[in-house]
Amino acid sequence: MAATPRAEWDRLKWRRRNYARRQTRAQLGDGRRVLMAAEPLTELEAAIETVVTTFFTFAGQGGRKGSLSIDEFRELATQQLPHLLKDVGSLDEKMKSLDVNQDSELKFHEYWRLIGLLAKEIRKERALEIQKK
Repeated sequence: MAATPRAEWDRLKWRRRNYARRQTRAQLGDGRRVLMAAEPLTELEAAIETVVTTFFTFAGQGGRKGSLSIDEFRELATQQLPHLLKDVGSLDEKMKSLDVNQDSELKFHEYWRLIGLLAKEIRKERALEIQKK
């Protein structure tokens, strides 16, 4: 029994989309997944990939995988964000303010809030620099 042209088109579209998804991801030896595009990543894509990879590098080292404990957050902040987080005061207080569900761990969406707050601060600094010119 032959498929209708519409059903065949939908099947091919689904296969092409799923094939593309499989081809754009590659497994690394340590279990992390990284975007492997046919073309080099743009500067923005590479930056986003770095933000995500950094979270998962530090998350689960001593606690639950997929979340940052207080110690893991402190380590990430001191190693990866020493210049941007130098004026925020206590890192423990910063973590408490980011920890929406108060479970003493930062999930990725809570970590992403930190990245957003840091980006806003950078934008404000850039706006002031432009105004001075």
